[in-house]
Amino acid sequence: MSRDCGVCHAVEPKLESVLADWPQIAAVRADVAELPALAGRFHALAAPVVILFVQGREVWRVAKFIYMDELAQNLALWAAQYPEAV
Repeated sequence: MSRDCGVCHAVEPKLESVLADWPQIAAVRADVAELPALAGRFHALAAPVVILFVQGREVWRVAKFIYMDELAQNLALWAAQYPEAV
């Protein structure tokens, strides 16, 4: 996310809505303008970006155009395979 990103502000409530269906999934939001080193570490070259990690390994990433149904499908897939680790 970025405070100056209109897409980020439009997507954020939709992300929160999808994530509300998955309370066992820990979600972290970071402003890349405030934390450029974090953006660099995770190669977040566009905003917004959603990265899904399972057991410390990146398993899915999407940037800029985030389709909530695709996000929900990936959350369901990984939560079913690793119910304790997502």
